[in-house]
Amino acid sequence: MTWEKLFKSKILDRGYDYFRRGAVKNLKSNGNRITAEVDGTNIYSVKITLKNGRLMEATCACPYALAGNNCKHMAAVLFDFEKLEYESGTKRQEKVAQVKELMNGVSDEQIRTFLIDEMAQDKGLLNKFIKTIKEQKVEPDYCDVIDAIIGSYLDKNGFIDYYSATYFGQEILKLIDDDISELVTNGQLKEAWKTISHLLLKVSELDIDDSDGEIIMILSETEDIWKDIIKQASDDLKKEMYQWCCTVLDDENDILEDLVEETFANNFNEDNFLKEKLKFTSKKIKQARKSIGSYGDFILDKWVDIYVDLMKRLKFPKDKMRKFYLDNLDSSRVKFLYANFCIEQQDYTAAIEVLKQGKIDSQKDDYQGLTFQYSKKLKNLYQKMELNDDYLNELWLLETEYSVGDVEIYQELKQQYTPEQWEIEREKIFKRLPKYAQVDKLYLADKMYDRLLKFVMENENIYSLEEYEKVLKPKYSKQLLSVYTNIVQKMAQETGNRKYYKKIVRILNRMLSYPDGLVEASKIVKEWQEKYARRPAMMDELKAFRTEY
Repeated sequence: MTWEKLFKSKILDRGYDYFRRGAVKNLKSNGNRITAEVDGTNIYSVKITLKNGRLMEATCACPYALAGNNCKHMAAVLFDFEKLEYESGTKRQEKVAQVKELMNGVSDEQIRTFLIDEMAQDKGLLNKFIKTIKEQKVEPDYCDVIDAIIGSYLDKNGFIDYYSATYFGQEILKLIDDDISELVTNGQLKEAWKTISHLLLKVSELDIDDSDGEIIMILSETEDIWKDIIKQASDDLKKEMYQWCCTVLDDENDILEDLVEETFANNFNEDNFLKEKLKFTSKKIKQARKSIGSYGDFILDKWVDIYVDLMKRLKFPKDKMRKFYLDNLDSSRVKFLYANFCIEQQDYTAAIEVLKQGKIDSQKDDYQGLTFQYSKKLKNLYQKMELNDDYLNELWLLETEYSVGDVEIYQELKQQYTPEQWEIEREKIFKRLPKYAQVDKLYLADKMYDRLLKFVMENENIYSLEEYEKVLKPKYSKQLLSVYTNIVQKMAQETGNRKYYKKIVRILNRMLSYPDGLVEASKIVKEWQEKYARRPAMMDELKAFRTEY
């Protein structure tokens, strides 16, 4: 067929791209008439009529075709139809004969150069080639395969756009699952590691719009393979993997950092690695201490945790461990770890002092989460040592300042008083709590249903109402029904889509479970049918309002 001449070259290219990506679905042909669907921005139906192999008529539901043009969806269907014809037999034999004749005048080097270039551009051809050589038991160099896959998705600026990123991710994940995993299964660990490490570095350097998380998925998929390789690796291969990890961590590769840090921390724990890991970790701690700000603190904390774990694995003497803690006590993480160390050694006085200092420092730096951790640790230690006044004071600080409105701390405070005392003390708590505190949780915990009702009525929030409806309804059904009424009336003032109106009707139907709920809800619906008669979507959705419960 010579139908290609009927299409603009740009449209032809896009149609071929759709064809290669398998966008043509449900292709049917009776010789002269072809029908198919093409999965593009939407799913478009395409109909094509042929006569003696010539394109006579083509229709598509896309806007470009409706304007009288031959579109990319038509081209995709015709490419797919040609492939179907070619694979049917006769035409394939004719084509093979033509290709053989053409090959007679071409050198092996010319063929090789052409194939390499074409496979870098055509993923379908590349996959066919891989499949063929696998069937012939010739193992491909998967690093070259990875490079070819990446190259086939890069645009002229070396970028992989959002649309292409999806297919790129799928192809790489398939390579990992089908081929690299098979290398590990077959015991080809060195080749598997060579491929995985090459893939990780290449992926980390990509300029790609991976808004759907393609890079994260690829990294995650390699994680189990890492573990399998390390478990089975020889000493030499394990050393190679360890050195690679150290190099990546020294290069501060942002994309690979978390994966490699975790691998470094949780593996290479044989005796011949532990001291090397300790030296490397010590170096990273010194580097992190030179960084300024919260991110530097975050990095320091990670390496401190690894170093402490290594000291324990190497069975460091207690005095050497204490020296490490004291030398690095300006780190908030070290303060916390040192407190744990002191508690293990039953040196409670030292633990209290370092926790108190940690709390002071974290408050200066406005690290609220750390302040809470130090305070909670102090509270538990005071309780253990029966320092009752300090314990009670720390509980108050936790509830009113460090973990405002914490139900668990609130209940613990309650246990320190008699019922009579508690009625007085809890009022002091409520007065000291800031406005943003979730007092409703405390009202519920103490079964203060009158205050909880007041909270719900003042907020007029459907989420609060539904959250506390079960406990309040038996005693306060009339009040809750009025809250429902106010909520739906406010909601109805705003126009919305069908989903919004469905939500309103759901609330109306919920009102029917209340005494007088049917009367109240029906009155509201009748009012709206007059007031909002010009909102057809709303009127239509109101038909779902039940007239009985």
